Amino acid sequence: MSCVGTNILYHSLLYDIRMVNHNAHEFTYISSLHDSAKYFKKYFSNDASIIFDIGSRDGDDAVMLSELIGGIPICIEADPKSSKRILDKHKNVIVLNTAILDYDGTTEFTRLISDFDDVRGASSVGNAKIDPESDYFEAEIYGSTLRETISIPCSRMDSVLKDLRLQNSIIDFVKIDTEGYSWQVIESFGECLSNIRMLHVETEINAMHDRHVNNLNILERMENLGFTLINFYTEWGDDMQDHLYVNKKFIVDHKELESIADIIRKDPLATNRSFRSET
Repeated sequence: MSCVGTNILYHSLLYDIRMVNHNAHEFTYISSLHDSAKYFKKYFSNDASIIFDIGSRDGDDAVMLSELIGGIPICIEADPKSSKRILDKHKNVIVLNTAILDYDGTTEFTRLISDFDDVRGASSVGNAKIDPESDYFEAEIYGSTLRETISIPCSRMDSVLKDLRLQNSIIDFVKIDTEGYSWQVIESFGECLSNIRMLHVETEINAMHDRHVNNLNILERMENLGFTLINFYTEWGDDMQDHLYVNKKFIVDHKELESIADIIRKDPLATNRSFRSET
């Protein structure tokens, strides 16, 4: 099922083209999600039915994935204003305005107020962090960043799936980008995690808050839960790794799965930008 029109697809592909002429270097940047979609097609011959984008920001990734692998895109975004932007920007998407944590209730959320999507996307549960040394958030490019703290609802994913009557359904693809709270999101799925075919999970090497769990511990947890790490990407800096996991229970011949976990075990700081196309 294709949920997007040509005009939206065109915009979504443009979303993956980063700065031009930044530091006098022109390049075209291809998202790691394009590579993840190729892996989905490799291991699963049928189109996706359900896609979750947790920490969706603007909905672009969910819409792009829907076009690449099929499926209904369900965007989960903690920031109420960003949730509204998704609804205003994209048709045929489901948007849920809640943070995903390992409990149901409320939480404090720090909104970064900016005209730039990439700055707003660093808004986070707790105290949002922007690295002042990062070229990506240079003041002369993005201007000063204001912030406000608000109280928002938070939910476990197994509660969300139950509300949507999807607790027993196969979830084809889940992307998690929650600024340091991937562990809490994974744990919040409970037994429903075993229904997920593929996960694209942002992990970090350095602690971002007092409940943070790093890339190595997430890798160990995912393997214990029956998932195989088939690729990883350093898309947003060398201290962040996006992990791509496949659920072994959906693969008939496990010999088809080539784990690259040992690369990260041997070198937790390993990088991979092979998915990029530069000119």
